[in-house]
Amino acid sequence: MPRNRDALCRGRRVGMTIIELLVAVMLLGLLMLTGVALVDGLTDASQRLVAAQRQADRLAVSQRLLRAVALDADPGVAPGALFQGDSTHLRFGSWCPTPRGTREACLVQVRIDSSAWLAIPTLTLRIESAARPKRLLYLADARAGGRWEPAWAESQSPPVAIGIVHADATRLDTLLLRVGVRQ
Repeated sequence: MPRNRDALCRGRRVGMTIIELLVAVMLLGLLMLTGVALVDGLTDASQRLVAAQRQADRLAVSQRLLRAVALDADPGVAPGALFQGDSTHLRFGSWCPTPRGTREACLVQVRIDSSAWLAIPTLTLRIESAARPKRLLYLADARAGGRWEPAWAESQSPPVAIGIVHADATRLDTLLLRVGVRQ
């Protein structure tokens, strides 16, 4: 066994050189950078999924509410609540849900401009879809010809259904709303 320490260390190297240390730090930095980019990508994808789900939920809630108020349409619910509409605007009286879980008389208005929306005294909802809302149509009773009309006069009884036509360059879709309870 050698007597001094220098003789012991001559045969083998102890510790790391500065180059080896720099290479290790660079590799560690690259791994951390890759990890951060991966986490950022996952976070962005998660945020996009949450936003898409929220939009789908808003669409479902607005369509469900619009279907409910159209089904509960009642021209005698309030003055000026007779059913009236043209290709871009619709107005009728109905029984609308309240936050307390009851229903109260309300005047419902649906307007199509850059998007369709539903206005109830305490609530405004957008009717969103992949295609932009284009126009409203009204289905006449079979005794009156059973045709889709571009307008509905205030003097007439309510139509059988309302069609909200959504269109863009590649597709055409119609949201059908049954109006009132029929016997």
